[in-house]
Amino acid sequence: YDTEAIRLAVRAHCARGDGALAEATLARARELALPLDLPAYAAVGRLARARRSLAPLGYLRPADILLSAGGAVEPSVLEARAALSRLSRADRDLLAAGVCAAALAAAAVVASGGSSAELDGFSNALTGFDHLDAL
Repeated sequence: YDTEAIRLAVRAHCARGDGALAEATLARARELALPLDLPAYAAVGRLARARRSLAPLGYLRPADILLSAGGAVEPSVLEARAALSRLSRADRDLLAAGVCAAALAAAAVVASGGSSAELDGFSNALTGFDHLDAL
């Protein structure tokens, strides 16, 4: 199915004021797990404003928003995966080590309860600047 065709149909039905067809098209998009774009949401909002009723907003379901959010994030996730696959083994290992170090640092912050003195000591121990505490 053509995602763009469904999106255009939603916008067209809303522009004509045909709430029944807009609702049916939104239900079909949901069945097909097709994400909506912002203009489709705006069209439903304009229909609600034109009718001076919140009923058209009821055509939208939380599943529509989740599908749209996933559709918006998916290209970035795929791009990141592709970039990671192009890294050399050494670069991937270095990235993994950095992520682990950040996770350990975050765990240390949580474990310390955020005490400034404890955090300074931890930070200095990690960086090798613990001799600066005497200054």
